[in-house]
Amino acid sequence: MNIIKNLGLALIFIGAVVLFLSYFQGWVNNNAITAGSLVAMIIGWIVYIVAGKKCLENK
Repeated sequence: MNIIKNLGLALIFIGAVVLFLSYFQGWVNNNAITAGSLVAMIIGWIVYIVAGKKCLENK
């Protein structure tokens, strides 16, 4: 379960890095990149919370 929890953190981090890089590359007018980053961060947040709850239930 710890791997899935880390996957959630990785998705959040990847979404943030893509947003950061898109700003410096000048891709701020591309809604697909912004939406993709947002979706990755939201899915990562949900996975992290669900995995954390499952981990607490198993203890």
